[in-house]
Amino acid sequence: MDLEFYNSYLEVDLGILRSNAEKIISAIKPRKFIPVVKGNSHGNGTVPVAAMLIEDLGINLIANAQIIESKKIRDAGYSNTELMLLSAVPDHALPYVVKYNLIAPVFNKKTAKLLSDAVSLSGKKYQDIQIKIETGLHRLGVNPQKDLNGLIAYIKSLKNLRIIGVYSHFGNAYEFNDEFTVNQYNLFEEAVWQIRGLGIDPKYVHICCSGGSMWVKDTISTHARLGCMFTGFSGLDDGRNPFNVETAASWRAFITNICHLKPGERAGYGYSCVADREMKTATVSVGVCDGFFKPLSYSKAPLLVNGKKARYLSVCMDQLFIDVTGIDCEIGDEVTIFGKDRLGNNITTEYISKFVDNSPTSLTGYLNDRVKRVYINR
Repeated sequence: MDLEFYNSYLEVDLGILRSNAEKIISAIKPRKFIPVVKGNSHGNGTVPVAAMLIEDLGINLIANAQIIESKKIRDAGYSNTELMLLSAVPDHALPYVVKYNLIAPVFNKKTAKLLSDAVSLSGKKYQDIQIKIETGLHRLGVNPQKDLNGLIAYIKSLKNLRIIGVYSHFGNAYEFNDEFTVNQYNLFEEAVWQIRGLGIDPKYVHICCSGGSMWVKDTISTHARLGCMFTGFSGLDDGRNPFNVETAASWRAFITNICHLKPGERAGYGYSCVADREMKTATVSVGVCDGFFKPLSYSKAPLLVNGKKARYLSVCMDQLFIDVTGIDCEIGDEVTIFGKDRLGNNITTEYISKFVDNSPTSLTGYLNDRVKRVYINR
């Protein structure tokens, strides 16, 4: 493995991601699978993950959050794959929805008009769009009781926007049998019938995310969107993993120094670590500027050093301090911040996330391009 000039690497097992996708496809039938490849595919890499889905599994529909993610997939040569955006597009970026042939969300007349104008300027006959329905999250969407009929009528009057999808999003679907989620689904189902009553039969109907896909009795949707489930996290509050997915990513870095502290000696900015005993510490080659989640350094969350659990002491922009007292290690040794080490030990982001009250996918999603991606089982 050639790490070139990188201080750390994220090893991504594409075979595990492929297997996760196959399990999901089977589990959610008769609905079809929309993989959500956003946030650099939750840190795993936008283009390599999308390429695997398209080339190995024949998936022809992928959801992104922002245009930059879709552009990377288009630039990689996947011009025929349908790409839908789930987040709102700022006004200034709407012409690029047309340029890259993306399915954009529309939930107000202003966006519809600006997008229609961009289509006219491009010379295209029409642009495919989705209607986002507000069902209770109060983030994005059109109120079906108040504004949906008027919005649909306005879009029809523009002549060059084609409604091919309708969707919404749950606010608490990771709590099994959550009453609010059930109410959201019922509102969505009513809105879908409302749209159909206006003479539109959308090709894509979807509300279930990773959490909702495991328990919501969804009979109206054609598809289900899964992102964190696909990358290996069930996310259900009760810890169940009914689709039996596995995490695929392991972040590893290197020891760059060893220190021996006497009681009372200090380490880290602001003397954030004060030795209360004879202590052996190691400096590790990553920090917050690589995407390390700073609260981990205060949480006593574990990491792996030569098969043993070590603990964090402090962190700065580019380096970590860890306690390796009693662990046989030296400069140059590899440490595993999360995932599997080379001895087969595993410390998952799902486990670590409980120390900092954060989502497992955020811990991988924070990692930036200072962390080299290494792909196995292509």
